[in-house]
Amino acid sequence: MTMLQTQLDDFAKRLRALENEFEQLQLIAAAEAQPEQFPPKAIDSPQPFPRPPYLLWAQDQLQHGKVKAALKSLEIARARAFDERDLDLLAETLGLARLAASMGGGMEPQAERLIYVIEQNIRFIEHEPVAASAAVHPLPTVRPPLPAPDRPPARQPAFRVPQLELSDLLGARALAIAGGVVTLLGIVFFFVLAVNRGWIGPAGRVGLGVAASLAVFGGGVELRRRYGPTHSALAAVGVGIAGGFATLLAATALYDLIPDAAALAIVAAIAAVGLVTALVWNSQLIAGFGLIGATCVPAAEAAQGGLSVVGTSFVAIVFAAVAIVALRQRWRDLLIVGAVASGLQIVALVLRPEYNGAGPWRIVVLAAVFSLLYTAAGIAYELRLRTALG
Repeated sequence: MTMLQTQLDDFAKRLRALENEFEQLQLIAAAEAQPEQFPPKAIDSPQPFPRPPYLLWAQDQLQHGKVKAALKSLEIARARAFDERDLDLLAETLGLARLAASMGGGMEPQAERLIYVIEQNIRFIEHEPVAASAAVHPLPTVRPPLPAPDRPPARQPAFRVPQLELSDLLGARALAIAGGVVTLLGIVFFFVLAVNRGWIGPAGRVGLGVAASLAVFGGGVELRRRYGPTHSALAAVGVGIAGGFATLLAATALYDLIPDAAALAIVAAIAAVGLVTALVWNSQLIAGFGLIGATCVPAAEAAQGGLSVVGTSFVAIVFAAVAIVALRQRWRDLLIVGAVASGLQIVALVLRPEYNGAGPWRIVVLAAVFSLLYTAAGIAYELRLRTALG
């Protein structure tokens, strides 16, 4: 019975507070409707408005140690006071909220959040611009959200596996890439099979390789001119560039038809064609086939005696072109693939067993060139990234 009686007493207090508030509201409404019936003195000096019932409830609940229930009442008081832009009511609510925070009971975090919100409400009202029509059009209710608890930002994975769908494997781009790969492999393995089978002479083989590369490259350019930057046209251009590189490598490393110095100048010209074409047409497909494909071509040379110094020198020149295109267009994946493909070849060349730990000077110089290229590419990438971030 004691608990029931306490609840009845609380309800009676709330009911009396509501009755007092209702009477005051009726008095104000009557004064606004018929001002002549109320003396000016009474209007100029109205009776003090009673405390809102939710504050009375909160104070009574705090007296009985019911901190959780008091905080709910104070939240109602805060919302009502903010809607009415009542700074005095907000200040009184803030005092009761601080009292609730000091009482403990495990409700300190909720009380602190309520205190923070009330303080923000007070600052907002104090600095709120008052429009001329504020009395006619009251400001909309703005309730700032409760501050979210501090959480460490979620770490993004450094590498994310791309999500592939069936359309990615059977679309126009996938078919163009597959056709380009098959064409490039056909050009590369033509020289390998020609050596093993004793087919036409070296000059004829190189001539056929040049003709095939120019035909594929020219066909891609014509397709782009007629139909625009389609995947098949861009793939054909890239395959033509890589095919020219493969033909030059065979003419130099396999058949000794071109001196090394002249071959280096020609491969630089081929790399420049791939670089300019990829930049002007903004095509990662051309860069992938023309430059990355050219970087991987010397792997087929291993079938004829392993990697050579001249072939790996070609790779260094092509990687320089890859780095320029990747940094200029911010194609990070292209730079990574180029670095891995070229790095594996220089490592395999340096670790060849016939050197017995004493590398010839050409190997040492070539390894130093690759180191400088990788260092320069890394520094340029960091500078480019900082420039992009402002």
